[in-house]
Amino acid sequence: MEIRETLREKIYNPVMRRLDSGFNKVVGSRLLNEFPLIQDQFTVRGEYYLAELKDAIFGPPEIRKQEPEDPAKRDWRDEIVYSVMIDRFRNGDPANDYDVNPGDPSRFHGGDLQGLIDKLDYIKELGATTILITPPVENDENGYHGYWASNFSKVDKHFGDVEKLKELVDTAHDKGLKVVMDFVVNHTGYGSPMARDPRYKDWFHSFGTIKFPGEWWLTHGQLWGLPDFAHEKKEVADFLIKAGKYWIDQTGIDGFRLDATRHVPHDFWQRFSKEIHDHAGKDFLLVGEVYRGAPGRISGFQKDGIDSLFDYPLCHMARKVFADDGHTKNLKFVLKGDSHYENPDLLLTMLDSQDLSRFLTEAEGDKEALKLGLAFLFTSRGIPTLYYGTEVAMEGGKDPDNRKDMAWDRKADDVTELVKRLADMRKSHPALRRGDQTALIADKDVLMFSRNYKDERTYVAINTSDEEREIPFSGDLNYKDLLTGKDGSVTDGILRIPGRSFLILEPRR
Repeated sequence: MEIRETLREKIYNPVMRRLDSGFNKVVGSRLLNEFPLIQDQFTVRGEYYLAELKDAIFGPPEIRKQEPEDPAKRDWRDEIVYSVMIDRFRNGDPANDYDVNPGDPSRFHGGDLQGLIDKLDYIKELGATTILITPPVENDENGYHGYWASNFSKVDKHFGDVEKLKELVDTAHDKGLKVVMDFVVNHTGYGSPMARDPRYKDWFHSFGTIKFPGEWWLTHGQLWGLPDFAHEKKEVADFLIKAGKYWIDQTGIDGFRLDATRHVPHDFWQRFSKEIHDHAGKDFLLVGEVYRGAPGRISGFQKDGIDSLFDYPLCHMARKVFADDGHTKNLKFVLKGDSHYENPDLLLTMLDSQDLSRFLTEAEGDKEALKLGLAFLFTSRGIPTLYYGTEVAMEGGKDPDNRKDMAWDRKADDVTELVKRLADMRKSHPALRRGDQTALIADKDVLMFSRNYKDERTYVAINTSDEEREIPFSGDLNYKDLLTGKDGSVTDGILRIPGRSFLILEPRR
């Protein structure tokens, strides 16, 4: 603090007085040579700019700490989600390793809630503000993923107990993180005691597995042969809604991911959404998971009161474009579907998930392709969602290869650092979180769009080809590259983007 006070008095205040007299930047080193501790740290093209000097004296800009301490006060549009499969993330308590077998991808591996608690700082340092966890409820034998529930009001013994889940949520909240829990209402596990109890026979459909992709079969047939709840029965709906309220009351979670959304009828979702929001508040987030379908089809669930959806239409196209040499103009085509959604800014966007092969495997190990995909993810509309391990460039094919244990010893510093910088940049610029998105150029290899919010504008340009591209730009533009911090300009009506790279630009006034 003493050094900063000296710097402020000896350098910053005199410089500001000179700037008021007409000087517009600090050039050269004579002034700074007296303070070598900052001289070598803030050089841009051989010049020392006032902004860097100010950061050295006063610390990082306050805008980088813009999120409030209480995560409940943050708008969901401002979130960055980190998606975790509890069993595969970290083993924090070997005492609950019941019959684990890390060598068998179909068995429990030992990851638990304590492991998540132990790594909350890691998740926060990546830039994430919300954690999405797989279902923690008691499951069938080998239901490591959480989607074969056997008890809707008990935490699986492999993960901990309800007190440990509450500890996770409380600790996350103390660190400024929200927690969203996956909640399955479509079905129970294969060995569920309820599904085998004659008293509950009428609670389940008996039409067998799904035989046709029409709405009736999707909502009445068994998904993968799992016992399918008869949501049209009041007692079934009452049970599932009560279970949802139980987890909210016991843990203080901030939202639900709603698994297999399209396999549950709309009238149930309408009642569920209303009662859960009435119980937990309108800011309690409900996120629907609809793996297949065009925007015009899946958007109907937002009309049922489900706040958000996983944007699988955009995800599938982004994987095609950045991992498989698809045309970037197809991203513009998918984004035109935003008119169908109640609120496209609340859609969760991603490059991969527990239901998809990992992006880097699709890209055949090409980390530069991953970086382009990440740039698009963090700058386009929606809530960016990062699947655990993507930040260290993990690979994996289809299930179960995409659900390997978190590779804590794996190093991919270039990817990890990019994730952190993109997250920091997004937090610092409201236009990237809340701004309208307008496509400016979209051809085979180049996508350029703007994000506009109030008086802030940001330009994003992505070039997937190997060659430099020249993009016509109307008028002159002085800009700051938000990723590098460097200043630049467009004076000849041409913006140049090197091959396989991206630019994120903020106009200078």
